[in-house]
Amino acid sequence: MSMSTAYRIRMIDGPPGATGEFAVDPNGTTTIGRADDCGIRLTMPTVGRKHAALVWSTAAPGAERYLRLLDLDSRSGTMLNGTLLERGAEIRLGLRDIIGIGPFKLRFEDADDSPSTMHSIRLGEEITHGGMLAESIPLEAPSALAADYLVHLLNATKIMSNAPDMAGVAEAAVRSLVAATSFSNVAFLLQGTTEDRIDAPACVGRIRDESGAILVSRTMLRNAMDRAFVYHRGSTKTPTLASESVMRMDIQDAACVPVLAGNAFHGWLYLDRRGAVSSANLHEVVNFAGVIAHFMGLALSNLARIQLHERMDAEQREMFKGMVRAFIEMIDGKDPYTRGHSDRVSRIAAMLAERAGLGVKFADQARLCGLVHDIGKIGVPEEVLRKPSALEEHEYALIKKHPELGLSILRDIPQLREILPGVLDHHERWDGRGYPNQRAASDISLLGRVVGIADAFDAMTSSRLYRPARSTKEVLEEIGRCAGTHFDPTLAAVFAAISPAELDPHTSQTKL
Repeated sequence: MSMSTAYRIRMIDGPPGATGEFAVDPNGTTTIGRADDCGIRLTMPTVGRKHAALVWSTAAPGAERYLRLLDLDSRSGTMLNGTLLERGAEIRLGLRDIIGIGPFKLRFEDADDSPSTMHSIRLGEEITHGGMLAESIPLEAPSALAADYLVHLLNATKIMSNAPDMAGVAEAAVRSLVAATSFSNVAFLLQGTTEDRIDAPACVGRIRDESGAILVSRTMLRNAMDRAFVYHRGSTKTPTLASESVMRMDIQDAACVPVLAGNAFHGWLYLDRRGAVSSANLHEVVNFAGVIAHFMGLALSNLARIQLHERMDAEQREMFKGMVRAFIEMIDGKDPYTRGHSDRVSRIAAMLAERAGLGVKFADQARLCGLVHDIGKIGVPEEVLRKPSALEEHEYALIKKHPELGLSILRDIPQLREILPGVLDHHERWDGRGYPNQRAASDISLLGRVVGIADAFDAMTSSRLYRPARSTKEVLEEIGRCAGTHFDPTLAAVFAAISPAELDPHTSQTKL
């Protein structure tokens, strides 16, 4: 989301007469509730006075802002895409997310959104004609399905349960209805970005016209929000009014079934037959479509829950990255002369892990370990870290405590448990003369050995007040010489074989 983009909240469902669009405050919080001062006022007893809020993310200057949905500890709860948020929870909003508050459903939209006519239709007021029976059919679970219907149902539910997205679920449902019934024109429809538009994520047959636009009866959709609705021509029953679109397209039978899961409305399954009249039992077809719609609603609700959890997991990862970044800035603040050291060690450690063929997961661990390997220096006095000359023995003893301090700081963070050995061991030596535990050879964790080489490389290629930086070529030769004494001989050989041209961009002498 861009800072300059305008957003709106549009009511798509609610009590009778509940309509409207609401602007999102571009500079502050937009409160949702029944209190008079709420930016989005919903006057129903089940809605809290201050029920929820849309809040802008806090970000560094120049960074992109985005909106978040915050439940204000409401009693009846706040829904997002059919999933109940925990009380007081906060989550990032995405375009077309559906916010559920009491009986109201609100969609988060781009205020300038204008959908393509190739993928949606305008459902204007329609002229009606006589000659067709229109009736509602309550959706009830059938006591039994015909054997051929059962086979199609089992195939459809298997595909829908494994589908990665709404399009996959919709395609499975539509294809099943085409295969099991005599209806060749079938679609899954959902409400579009404006009140008078409908989208068709899955569509088979003559639902679209030559221009690619879709034309269905608005009356059918309006009447099929909670039950099946059918049109049937040539009935012996008293005919009622049919829409202009139904008459013009020579529709003989048409059915529309809502796709529901609890209180969540996902859209409609629409079927029609044009031209010749079929002897197929329309109510039997609708019954089967209702069962397909039931399982489709479950699949879509499950997908919504999975996507919400994935979004929350992604937010936790971003929060974790922010925490790590804050740690690094604290270290840089104590020792600005080595600013950027942790970032460079992170990149170099990941490069070495990749070149050594240790796998993608390990390379990611090396990258993360490189970022936090020096976190223990937070506990080292600044006068020691910033000393412009060589350290005294007692000062060096303080420095040597930082791996254990780092372990102590990070050990209770679940996301960092796998990299703790590298934090503790990155100053151990292959010959056992390192610190803090004088481990040797393979007793040193592999992560510690990788990060240790990256740490040493960056230290030697960085300048200090008491010594200049060494060239990349010279440092690579030094690491090769120290293989088997200071460094793991196999890893040292891999690292020494990397060309200076590849490593130079990752040294302190290069500004990224």
